Amino acid sequence: MNTMPCGTLLANAASFQTILLAYNLMQWLKRAALPDAWLPATIKTLRFRLLSVAGRLVRHARSWTLKLPEAYPFYEVCTHAFWEVGQLRA
Repeated sequence: MNTMPCGTLLANAASFQTILLAYNLMQWLKRAALPDAWLPATIKTLRFRLLSVAGRLVRHARSWTLKLPEAYPFYEVCTHAFWEVGQLRA
């Protein structure tokens, strides 16, 4: 927050609230779905290791499935996180 993204106060406030919401959601994701070893990870680390993954979304038997490459180095962590988030809905 060294520089403000806009010249108006309300636009800067909206930008700051959006950034704060994204930060809080990522902190919640780390605590709810990721292993303890990933708790010190930064948002940038999570974005590049877990969210920026090439995958294929496939519809099969009336449900959607995300197919990740088997050579993906964080495959186990990613599938565990998806499973944990899915369990939170119940």
